[in-house]
Amino acid sequence: MQALISCARNKNAVQNIMKFLADPKNQDIVSVDFHSTVDKSVILNNHRLLQIAESLRINRLFEDMDVQQVQSLASTLILYVNKIHLSKELALKPKLNTVSCEMLKSGKAALESICSFFRKEGRCRIAEAFEHYTAVVDRLATFLDAVPRKPKSGEVYAVMSKLIPSDNQLRFAQSTHHASVMALCEEEDSSVQKFPTREAWNEARLLVDALIEEKRKIAGTYPRKVVVNIWGGEFKRSKGRNLAECLYLLGVEPVWDSAGIVHDIRRIPMEELKRPRIDVVAQTSGMFRDVGASRIDLINKAVKSLTVIEDDISGDNYVRESSVKAKEIMRRKGFTAEDAEEFSTVRTVGAVPGTYGTGIIPFVENGNHWNCKTMAAEAYLTYMGVIYTRKYWGMEKRGVLEALLHDADTIVQPLSNNTCGPLSLDHIYEYVGGVSAAISYITGNKPDAFIHSIIEKNNPKVISIENAVEEEKRDSFCNPFYIRRVMEGETASTKALARTFRNTFGWNVLRPSVLSESMWAELFSLYVDDSAGIGIGRYFEEINPHGFQEITGILLEAARKQFWCPDTDACTELAVRHAQSVVAHEMVSNSFVTDNPALIEMIKVYLPESLLNGYSKKIDLKENDRDNQFDHIKEMLGSSMAAMVSVMILTVLFAGSFVVYLCGERTTSQEVT
Repeated sequence: MQALISCARNKNAVQNIMKFLADPKNQDIVSVDFHSTVDKSVILNNHRLLQIAESLRINRLFEDMDVQQVQSLASTLILYVNKIHLSKELALKPKLNTVSCEMLKSGKAALESICSFFRKEGRCRIAEAFEHYTAVVDRLATFLDAVPRKPKSGEVYAVMSKLIPSDNQLRFAQSTHHASVMALCEEEDSSVQKFPTREAWNEARLLVDALIEEKRKIAGTYPRKVVVNIWGGEFKRSKGRNLAECLYLLGVEPVWDSAGIVHDIRRIPMEELKRPRIDVVAQTSGMFRDVGASRIDLINKAVKSLTVIEDDISGDNYVRESSVKAKEIMRRKGFTAEDAEEFSTVRTVGAVPGTYGTGIIPFVENGNHWNCKTMAAEAYLTYMGVIYTRKYWGMEKRGVLEALLHDADTIVQPLSNNTCGPLSLDHIYEYVGGVSAAISYITGNKPDAFIHSIIEKNNPKVISIENAVEEEKRDSFCNPFYIRRVMEGETASTKALARTFRNTFGWNVLRPSVLSESMWAELFSLYVDDSAGIGIGRYFEEINPHGFQEITGILLEAARKQFWCPDTDACTELAVRHAQSVVAHEMVSNSFVTDNPALIEMIKVYLPESLLNGYSKKIDLKENDRDNQFDHIKEMLGSSMAAMVSVMILTVLFAGSFVVYLCGERTTSQEVT
């Protein structure tokens, strides 16, 4: 509140605020990490940003700011709305609703003033892009009104699921910040325009040749369409090697200028390529989407050029053949001839602008909201069905991704290091497993999936995802020697082990073939029964009992979903060990158990009477604590908003009186004149 009052009284405060926001030391206030917990400090910090934006609107102080400062403020405001409200991962947390409709209205007012500023500056394209975003704020206010006052388990998620994925206009409105980035190409880091480098291009050619050789060994044919996951971190570390893989699969190569900038692509002649042009679908991560708009444009440009050439030998241009087939599929789905022609050459897709990841992880882990694996595939197609082209940047067009994947038979996950694997890193299962489930759902066939890496120079490594999972399981998480070394650590080590169970569950949902039939039984034997005698149960009890709750909860949920079939004794042991930990150490919130009434009821079935009462009380107490905390925060923010609105009204009245005074003075001056 003091920040608002000081801004209203002191015109120079705006400059200090903008310097504060630009200071790297204060980035924890300027932006919110997508994977952070929405706690009180995050809410208050972002509340403060809205206060600053509102104070700027009331006092019309944009004259003291340049275009970059205003755009920075607008971008911060947009990222705030995106990350806090549109994230399905954070939507599982009831504290999401502590942001009130009044706060959103303040943000909308600030955005409207920002749009006016850009129009005065003659930047109409940016102004129009930001104007779309007011629709998002309106819908979010509607959402907050629709959520029950005391949301029970899963209710917030259910409302969000119905509201966001089905609304094309809302998803298109979220492209605001990135539409402005496309309008201002100069914002892109110049170093990114040099990717892929010549070294990365040479490495990519080795990897693609190795992939084709491996695919021909397995299937006897060339891959027809390869889905390549392009992550921003990998893109920068490998200097664009994952992008280069897409280009070489298509049969085109980068064109560098004298400064090393890739400004165009060139079609490789068939006599030089000596293989078919293999089609691609590039799944972009949020980071790559944010930093590599011009690189995404290279892929789309290459595809468009390959769909019109006539000099390729018939049957050797899979890109053109796939585009023709995709166009036919879209026409059958009800697309107009013009739209089918336009979208048949799209090859870059991703999640909603402003969000990161595929959005599938919270869906998979909240097993109470799905009862068959096809629902996960449908959810993936919804979350990742946003297209990225220069003309349609960040627009959802239902049916396009399904048409693009109709002939996909291969998935590639490029990696540039060996510090993580498919069991230790959830992003691998959400991207590879998610698109694998989607392809199987569309075509009825399981695509081959590979991990690419060049750890040693000129030594490309192409390994199937099944072998990669088995290798990491054998060398790490089912290796007693490895576990003993991990146990030398503390809480972070227990969380890493628990994360493995979450990722294993995710693979079982999206691509169960990567897990051996005995996988769950081995994990149960090693981590619950302690068959290796390494004291893993005692270790969790001392360091992180809540981690053990999560492990036993996931094993029980896997049994409930029939991913494995433990006998009654095993189920009873799991349920008892889980309940004993809850009674002794309280329950920590996690999507597998606390938001899963069906699993809680299953656990109760296996508990003896003496333990059942204590466990039930802890569950009820957890629910009541959450409701009481929600009420407390809502009351606190309600009183704060009342004070803020009062100050705003007084400020507006004062400003109105001042305007009337100025008008009166001007009229008097004119009469005197």
